Amino acid sequence: MKELKILRDAAKKEVEDVESKVLEAEEEFNKYADVSLVTMKTSDDVEKKSVLEVALQDLANYKLCLD
Repeated sequence: MKELKILRDAAKKEVEDVESKVLEAEEEFNKYADVSLVTMKTSDDVEKKSVLEVALQDLANYKLCLD
């Protein structure tokens, strides 16, 4: 029983970590989400937005698996 509690606590910690990463990714993504591609100053901004979109989706999918 004690081992199950340890595993449960570890899983809860992992969920908290993933939720934190999702929140950070959402906040970072939102910085770029409202920026029109026309107004972006460099291709680096476009690339960073694309990378953030993929990372956000990956984290959201991982969180769903943990739930």
